Amino acid sequence: MSFWSEICKKPGRKAGEVIYCSVSFSEDGSTYYYQTEDESIKVGDRVIVPVGSNNDERVAVVEEIEYFEPTKVQFPLDKVKYIIGKRPDKEDRKL
Repeated sequence: MSFWSEICKKPGRKAGEVIYCSVSFSEDGSTYYYQTEDESIKVGDRVIVPVGSNNDERVAVVEEIEYFEPTKVQFPLDKVKYIIGKRPDKEDRKL
């Protein structure tokens, strides 16, 4: 992999930064922060996230993606849950 393709793969993210995604469960709903290590997640993606004390899985939409140094995160790292993964597209479910 070339130097430039590596730079393009991580737009705006510096080494060591944490990825926080702001997600919503409805169009007019509140947003909630979740962490991820999946750099392929984009704004508008539907993702599966754990919710509540039972960590029930729900589908949410990524509204915003932000990068933070671990010492400057919006919410404590140990309090923010992780995105489980992307929700497959309809085409993926047919396979």
